Amino acid sequence: MSVQWSPRNLPGQPGKDRGVFITFEGGEGCGKTTLARNIAARLGVAHHTCVLTIEPGGTPFGAAMRKFILHTRDEIALSPTAELFSYLADRTQHIDEVILPGLAEKKVILSDRYYDSSIAYQGEARGLGFEWVEACCKIATRGLAPDLTFYLDLAPETGFERIRGRTPDHIERQKLSFHESVRRGYQKLAAKYPERIVTLDARRTPEELVDESVAIINERFFHA
Repeated sequence: MSVQWSPRNLPGQPGKDRGVFITFEGGEGCGKTTLARNIAARLGVAHHTCVLTIEPGGTPFGAAMRKFILHTRDEIALSPTAELFSYLADRTQHIDEVILPGLAEKKVILSDRYYDSSIAYQGEARGLGFEWVEACCKIATRGLAPDLTFYLDLAPETGFERIRGRTPDHIERQKLSFHESVRRGYQKLAAKYPERIVTLDARRTPEELVDESVAIINERFFHA
């Protein structure tokens, strides 16, 4: 049975009539958080007001959810479906409390993860189904899609070498095969939505990545 939803993409031209919604996706250790911060710094120099946020954790409710979802002990780990709907609950609050108000104020919203993460992690890697999780995400977000997504592609082995030494969270403790499935999920998304998702080679230097990303943002939204 098909699932119906009501689209809620914002009217108007991003960067002119409203703010711009940009998301950052990728596996563990890919450098998306660093890229988001570097882009915020560059855009700030150009006098664009940026909001750096994260999922889960971009709101007080999200911070509590992040602590529970990612740092719970394995013996009380959530089922895949419960895990998905926990992320979706965080996301709906994030939209109403951070994303929509920021866009209405013509800010650049830079979100470290959004619904592509759920599709790749819970839909593909957890086995809940790519299409079913995508439909659930569109219901939870009322169809609010990013204007642009940067996907940092990196082999899981390389990502884990980068984060060696830090205490792994619940997701990071999953088997390598799980993270390989996450990567496949992201690659499927990038192939399905090439107009929205820009794939970046995460093996490149932070300077190279931010240079390319800011050039794309300026060309698409600010005509610089």
